Amino acid sequence: PKVVNGKTMFEYIEIPQPTFVDLQYKINLFANHIHTTNKFNELILQEFKKPQNSINIFGHNMELVLDDITENNKKEIEERRFYRTNYVINLKAFIFDEKDFKIKRSVNNIKMSTEPLSPSTPEVCSIEEITNSNDCNQSLTFNLNKKSSTTIEYRLTTNFAVQFDNQSTTDNNVDYFVNNSPSTLPFNINRGDILKLVYNKTVTKPVQIKLYGIAS
Repeated sequence: PKVVNGKTMFEYIEIPQPTFVDLQYKINLFANHIHTTNKFNELILQEFKKPQNSINIFGHNMELVLDDITENNKKEIEERRFYRTNYVINLKAFIFDEKDFKIKRSVNNIKMSTEPLSPSTPEVCSIEEITNSNDCNQSLTFNLNKKSSTTIEYRLTTNFAVQFDNQSTTDNNVDYFVNNSPSTLPFNINRGDILKLVYNKTVTKPVQIKLYGIAS
């Protein structure tokens, strides 16, 4: 904020789309001992171990990418032994021209955000009870997404000898309760009983919990 003619004004800078450029730096390291090049390699790899690396130029982050490391065997120059390592680093840069900046003023403090909008995800907690044609084998499938409750209760409509379906990938992450009593697979559950599942992890992507058994 700035005070202009006795009024508090807020100043903004409008910046046009920058010009994007790709710059490539080729660096040669010469050393008399191989342990020196190894030490420098360690520093370079440590610096670029992050998935994304960047440098800050006057408040603007520009992406750096380590493209190649090439080591050359020892050679002789004027009877001196040396080791050489080549590094190729790419810089994803952009250019601003300050002459194109536009300064604007407003009496209101405008709140700006660069965070992307996250689409709303409806809650999914669908339960399927599947019985085959001879009414013998049955499966229970619980489908969850990140907005689902991790505790699910379901009243059984048939007697059910429950086993674990190996198609699921949630073993060791689910606790089972029959009428609020802890149960471990396999177990029997009768018509009208309440089966409660507690998923012991945060749901960050769709989860399927599948049980199968013999219905009667």
